[in-house]
Amino acid sequence: MWEVRTTGNDNNGGGFDSSYGGTDYSQQDTAQLSLTDLACNAGSTTLTSSTGGFTSAMKGNIIHITSGTNFTAGFYQITGYTDTNTVTIDRDPTNGSDASGGTGYVGGALNTLSTVASAAANGNKIYVKSGTYTISSSISISKSGDSYKPFYWIGYSTTRDDDPTGTNRVIVDANSTATYVLDITGNNNVFKNFIFKNAVSHGVNNSGYDTVFINCRVTNNGGDGIFNNDGRRANFVLGEVDNNTGSGLGGEWSGNAWNVISSYIHDNSNNGIFAIKIIIFNSISDTNGGYGAGNYSTPSDFQYILNSVFYNNNGDGYYTRNGYTGNFVMNNIFVNNGSYGIEALVPTGILFDYNNLYNNTSGNYNDSSIAGTNDITTNPNFTDATNGDFTVQSGSPVLDAGLQVGTDVGVTGDYKWNIGVDQDDNASGGGSSEHSWGFVQ
Repeated sequence: MWEVRTTGNDNNGGGFDSSYGGTDYSQQDTAQLSLTDLACNAGSTTLTSSTGGFTSAMKGNIIHITSGTNFTAGFYQITGYTDTNTVTIDRDPTNGSDASGGTGYVGGALNTLSTVASAAANGNKIYVKSGTYTISSSISISKSGDSYKPFYWIGYSTTRDDDPTGTNRVIVDANSTATYVLDITGNNNVFKNFIFKNAVSHGVNNSGYDTVFINCRVTNNGGDGIFNNDGRRANFVLGEVDNNTGSGLGGEWSGNAWNVISSYIHDNSNNGIFAIKIIIFNSISDTNGGYGAGNYSTPSDFQYILNSVFYNNNGDGYYTRNGYTGNFVMNNIFVNNGSYGIEALVPTGILFDYNNLYNNTSGNYNDSSIAGTNDITTNPNFTDATNGDFTVQSGSPVLDAGLQVGTDVGVTGDYKWNIGVDQDDNASGGGSSEHSWGFVQ
């Protein structure tokens, strides 16, 4: 595990592995030990210092060797302890000749995400303490995890894994200087509890496969909030994308895919969500300059839109070019959009049903033949949609109007779904910054 703090120092060791049985010195601002006389014979992993100060508690900590004669600067793990003057590290730190006069730091947090991005290894967890990290150039995320051992980038407020919300999350500010906040080329990276903002172009430029964003906000960037490059898969969960000059979640017109779950996409200058393949569940796309969601697909691509709200977008609530057998758009609300509620140019193979469509400028569908037999076309009675509260008032027609579990599959009771995001059947108006659909603005 690695630690990054605004109060850390990039000369520090910054990392710790508890399997070696030592004490974690990465969760402090300064190094536990600083030395300027490190030495190591070529081909050896035995590191010595005549000054000394090593302890057995340092096992598992990273020593950052920053300089020295014939040393290769880098981050090395202390794997064994001999005495105050001698430890074993994970690999040969020399350039092939005997090394001396090395400067090194044991423990202490790092200061920048760029430094830890170059130091971390497959499957590591990188903890970032809350604060504002102002950058002048894009942070390159080039290393790849595995699908079963991804890189985890985890923001926290006070204690690791405390899952902060709002501005207690880690803020990475491009300060209208860096092209992107993150430029991702590595695969299997997971980002949790971050705010990415003020990039000159996209907030995040993603060229990695299976990138995941959890409880992240991407705001006020000069291009798309997140631009998902051709052929890539990306997942956005429990987050917010707003006020970006391009689309909220965008991408190339071939190959890319977005999975959007329990998220709020709003007030972006172009589309809310645009991809060749999309899964949208329990999410809201509100007041975007283009489509609420758009799918420029070929017949081989998937489109699953379920239990979501598309409100007040300048274009269609949802646009799709082509369909494919087994795809569906169900249990959604399409209200007050500037064009059609749903526009499907070639709708063959897509099931549209159990949707609420109301007051869309060009009509509910561009093709009335695709209307579902269980659609409703009346006002859903949002509590205060203008101010972002998409709960519905008591008596709303969307309550219990969604797809239901059949009574012949061994279940009892009322298993009806509501149309739209997960609502409270007993809603009676009023609002809160914490919505019933599980996202905190």
